[in-house]
Amino acid sequence: MSAPQPAPSPWVNVPGSLAQVTAANGDHAAGVNSAGGIYKYQPRNNSWTQIDNPGTVKQVALADNGDMYGVDQAGNIWAYRADGQGWGQIHDGAYQHVALAKDGTLFAATLVQVYNLGTGTPVAVGSAINGTITQFDVGQPDTVLIVNGGIVFKYNPTSFAWDTLPMDPGLSIVDVAVGYEGVMYAIDTANKIYRYVGQGGDPGRKNWLTIPGGLAQISCFDGADVWGVNRHDAIYKLRVDTTIPLTVNFGTNNKLSIAPDEVTVPFGKTYKLQWTVNATGHNNVSITAITFDNDPPFANLCGNFGPSVFVVDNDLNPGNNDNGFNYTLYLTADGQSFNTDPKIINQPSTGGD
Repeated sequence: MSAPQPAPSPWVNVPGSLAQVTAANGDHAAGVNSAGGIYKYQPRNNSWTQIDNPGTVKQVALADNGDMYGVDQAGNIWAYRADGQGWGQIHDGAYQHVALAKDGTLFAATLVQVYNLGTGTPVAVGSAINGTITQFDVGQPDTVLIVNGGIVFKYNPTSFAWDTLPMDPGLSIVDVAVGYEGVMYAIDTANKIYRYVGQGGDPGRKNWLTIPGGLAQISCFDGADVWGVNRHDAIYKLRVDTTIPLTVNFGTNNKLSIAPDEVTVPFGKTYKLQWTVNATGHNNVSITAITFDNDPPFANLCGNFGPSVFVVDNDLNPGNNDNGFNYTLYLTADGQSFNTDPKIINQPSTGGD
């Protein structure tokens, strides 16, 4: 019997060269290269199409419909319309970064303040920063992250303040990305990649888990659409080997069944599990939660990236959770609550023969 094979890299190299990349839904991306060229990714042929730069745009954010927003060297914000209207300047100012919330709302940051530009008039998000905003990103409109002094802060819409996310000793962050359901990635000063799991308060567990590879900048739409560039401007995308569809059916006594009932994720594979509800005969159906057993913490191997999507990285962090873990799915329909009995995802943590 041969020794177990190591897990392959979770990253796939994408042809091209960019200094900054931005991720959108459905395997779409855009970015700016070191010479100021702006490009949009064409997933059908794994290539890039150049878009004219209206001036000195240095960083862009991509919308799901193909529109883009960019900030130039002078701090002005530009909008690109994919319907053929091209670029037009929409804001003056001293902006350093732009980001799009997952509903399409435009945000921008100066060195000390984040603004919501969704109404056309800048509205301050939180208080001004005592320090410098070196990077920021937005998930949902109320999920705003900034990097200040190597620490990640999250906007608190209740207190209008910036809350410090739990950090691990010695960790200094330079870039951060947040997906539409709150998954967070970050890059440190050594170009190491991390995913936030938030085990703060437990000295035996890290708040930020390392993902193999090295990047200088990262962007994500969700847990499956994650892009990055390294310090040599090479472009990478998180590898998802395949998608496993799971069908949720209504049973009796407010119970749900799932087909297939049990899933095994082979070693060294990254799988996207996606649940779809057979809603025939029911109204107002919505998946409300998918919960997981937590000992050891499921986040060591996987992440919950939406109300119906779950990515299993097996085995990005070897040696954990050899036998898999249970999950329970909850939904509402017809004004009532439904749930499954615990279902298992098997995760062998060693390679084959």
